Amino acid sequence: QIDGHPPLDACGGRPRIMPSNVLIGGLLSGIWFNTRFPIKPSGMTTLISHSFCFYFEMINNVVSSVVKLTIIEAINRATHLFAAADIANARLDAEVLLAHIIKKDRVWLITHRDDVLEDNDQRNFDEALQRRTKREPLQHILGNQEFWGLEFRVTHDVLIPRPETELIIEAALALVQDRNQQVRIIDLCTGSGCIAVSLAKELASARIIATDASEKALAVARENARIHGVANRIRFLEGDLFEPLEELDIRGQIDIMV
Repeated sequence: QIDGHPPLDACGGRPRIMPSNVLIGGLLSGIWFNTRFPIKPSGMTTLISHSFCFYFEMINNVVSSVVKLTIIEAINRATHLFAAADIANARLDAEVLLAHIIKKDRVWLITHRDDVLEDNDQRNFDEALQRRTKREPLQHILGNQEFWGLEFRVTHDVLIPRPETELIIEAALALVQDRNQQVRIIDLCTGSGCIAVSLAKELASARIIATDASEKALAVARENARIHGVANRIRFLEGDLFEPLEELDIRGQIDIMV
């Protein structure tokens, strides 16, 4: 049990409710059906079982639609569900997902732990839990990922920026003695554009060319550049590796390539 509430069932749903009237209803439906459409005794058990399951699911669906959860109840149940699915950082994922759904930060969740979730928020949270238990990356559910202190939009069309990739930013910046000087940078396979955008934010006079073979990935990168106000200093080109650079007269003019 969690906070006095029954644990989730094996399917991750809300606690199953099985009052006596549900059991009686299931049995009576089987008996009524047998009087109207007689079947062999050997089939009676199966019929009653199916009738009971029908009543069981019907009542559970009704209960699920009216049960309202508080913030802490929702977090605890999500944590239980993620732990059962062997998802690392179960508690953290639960809090991050709920904070995203209700558009608050994690501190707010703590200070409002006894607030009741709105129906729409609870439905959206349930949908997010289903996606996460199917091993969909948390960043794809949230639609963003933090990198170099900036929030980047991510979709299934790009790789999720990883913390160790920030070492590339550090290495590139170490090559620039004066951050106000004009430098030309090429970012191959830009993906979400996290490297190109981060360098553009750090180097105010930099001019960057970012390439990618995926049109959809470039759309995400352009959006991230727009969000962070550096779209006018990054040129996005579609093509594999150096291919889109062949028609440009930039030989000997590139300072950094990442």
